[in-house]
Amino acid sequence: MLPRSFKWLSTGLLCFVANAASAQPAETPKTPDDATPPAASDGAPPAASDKPATPTDGPTPEQIEEAKTLFRKATELRKAGEYQRAYALYQRSRAIVPRVSNTINAAFCLNQLGRSDEALELYEELLTEFSSDLSDEQRKSVAYEMNVLRPKVGSIQVSANVNGGQLVIDGRSRGDLPRLSPVRVLPGKHQVRVIKDGYETFEKSVKVQAGRTLSVDARLKALTNSGRLRVETRGVEGAQLFVDGAQVGTTPWEGTLAPGKHVVFVQMENLGTAPTLATVVEGQTVLVSADPKPLGPEMRVLVQPPAAKFSINGIPLGAGSWQGRLPLGTHIVEAREEGYIDGKITLTVTDKSEGDNRLKLKIDPDHPRWVKPDPSLIYVQGLFGVGLGTTIGATANDDCASGLCTDEGLAVGPLAALRAGYQFPLGIAIELSAGYMSLSQSIKRNHDATWDQGRFPITYQYTDELQLSGFFATVGAAYRFNVGALGFDVRAHVGALAGRGVNRITAAAESDGQFTDQVGVDNAGAAATGLTALALPGIAARYSFDDVFIGLELNVPIVITDGPKNEHGETIVELGQCQPESCIGNARGANDVNAERAFGPTLLIAPALTVGYTF
Repeated sequence: MLPRSFKWLSTGLLCFVANAASAQPAETPKTPDDATPPAASDGAPPAASDKPATPTDGPTPEQIEEAKTLFRKATELRKAGEYQRAYALYQRSRAIVPRVSNTINAAFCLNQLGRSDEALELYEELLTEFSSDLSDEQRKSVAYEMNVLRPKVGSIQVSANVNGGQLVIDGRSRGDLPRLSPVRVLPGKHQVRVIKDGYETFEKSVKVQAGRTLSVDARLKALTNSGRLRVETRGVEGAQLFVDGAQVGTTPWEGTLAPGKHVVFVQMENLGTAPTLATVVEGQTVLVSADPKPLGPEMRVLVQPPAAKFSINGIPLGAGSWQGRLPLGTHIVEAREEGYIDGKITLTVTDKSEGDNRLKLKIDPDHPRWVKPDPSLIYVQGLFGVGLGTTIGATANDDCASGLCTDEGLAVGPLAALRAGYQFPLGIAIELSAGYMSLSQSIKRNHDATWDQGRFPITYQYTDELQLSGFFATVGAAYRFNVGALGFDVRAHVGALAGRGVNRITAAAESDGQFTDQVGVDNAGAAATGLTALALPGIAARYSFDDVFIGLELNVPIVITDGPKNEHGETIVELGQCQPESCIGNARGANDVNAERAFGPTLLIAPALTVGYTF
């Protein structure tokens, strides 16, 4: 790198020369032989003179005048900051009379347009092809700019096992192999092809880093199956022929190619054809008759994303970009890429067309390519619901299953819990929960017995007011996934319930038509507490408002093991007013409900509302 003082000095000299040039009246451009090229405007490197070069021999006077006119127009556009249009005219001037002035200005415009790889190539060409024509100031400025550009671009060094192959990168011919120097390219993905008559085309996609040179060893295989292609041009001969992006010769041309479809176009000065397909058939010679038409200026087609495959007039031209000339008229560019919506633009090519033509595809947000797992996150939520079941698993419920109940209600009660979870990127989450539940159930059942040594039958009628309540804690896993703002959860937890079972039991007795409600159960309503195993699977749907979400859940609490037994004692018939020994009041006590299970294995349904927050 040159010192900063030199850059400041060259920029100051640039501004001085540019201002001085703008102050002078217009004059006929001079040749480099009798004029010292001043600096370009807008920074290093200084452009060559605003006057095109006139060669001493070669082009005709008319061509020289055309080159001068193109140069003057390009320079006016460059000074106005219209670098794309200026570059196109400088290139047309270079095509007629390539000299320092139009080359250095073209490189300057490319640099301003961000086409660093092409700018660096032109600067290198200045040092190799026009070294003797450069002033010391220009030589230093060009060297400075090359040092600035090199870290911004990458290079591809291609070698092959055969000589004479055509190198094509991103559909653009880059000369014959072997090459002594690498090809400059912008960082990113590129398509490398090597084409040679009689060999299979070598093709490879590569990714190039800025400031690095990537080596590609192209191993071409001789064609085992082949056909021949012959291309002729109507009305003209000697047109340059391009096959699959490589310049293979001039028309009429005939060569050996692999069977299949090949992209063909011809160009001869301002006449040529658009790319077209030629289908080569094994063992046959296929004739293509090209009809050249007037061509527009050189242009570029740029597709985003660069990996998108595109076509011009239905002819596939690979991915990313295309550079060349199209016949005057209307052309259709179409592109597609997985995860994007297909795109299309219409190009109207005239003799004044210029600049880049861009086709940017829009992302298809519903395509599976863009479905990404949620990132790791922490969330908390509360749920409030109702537990529903046919039993709480008490012994009284067992009597109903045995047909002893005259009435059995549902087990119903509130359920509330607080849950915290940590979700991993793939949607799997670990969760902890703690909550409280309370269920109540009413049952009526009958127990038959006898008294006085079996002489008198008696029926005890029990009314059980069962209640199960207690705190629970669980740990488990969940799978959570989202579809837009709507999310779904599937979870399974296991834990323990510290349950408290109560049966506020009352009784009545009936025997031989006598009925009394003067029946008591010792220690009725005493609480029994104990731990039982609890499972808590469930499913849920939720809707998110940024970090807050609400939802509906369906949980299935399952009490797995037996709970504690109550401390009920005997069922005793209290003495009534009757005194005969057959009176029901003389019945002995019974142990029908003694030490019954307070609660036990059961399955409940618990719909709930939830509200939560994601951190």
